[in-house]
Amino acid sequence: MSPGTDHTVRRAHGASKQATTRHVHGCGGGATCWEVEQALKLSHQTASPRIWELKRLGLVVATGARRKTGSGRGAEVLVAPRVVVDAAVGAARAPTLRERVRELEAALADRDRAIARLQMQLALRDRKRVVGVRQMPLRGLGRDRDPEGEDPEG
Repeated sequence: MSPGTDHTVRRAHGASKQATTRHVHGCGGGATCWEVEQALKLSHQTASPRIWELKRLGLVVATGARRKTGSGRGAEVLVAPRVVVDAAVGAARAPTLRERVRELEAALADRDRAIARLQMQLALRDRKRVVGVRQMPLRGLGRDRDPEGEDPEG
């Protein structure tokens, strides 16, 4: 590939990334990859990598909801990231990287607390199970022998 072609490809990627971002941000209920493809007349091979890049950069986020595509399969719904209202200016802006990190750290802390709670519940359940088991006598393992080593039954 020649240097000029490489630059042209990068410029085309940038344009499709911008168009994809504008479309997802402009859809009130979000958009799926398939909906982006249909609205912008992009192939799946073009739209899907752009959406992956936008998700990696934090410019679009998955909602967890799914919608049907033209083939009837479910696709994740993407939306613009949560906006932050800047109190000093009174305008909406995207969260800063530091704010996003704090938000993710809080989510991880919540997840860790949930895991610890589930582990505690499992431990309590297993303890009840162990306490409820009747132990069988250990015969023939040396516990029923005399201190001199003779078998009391034999």
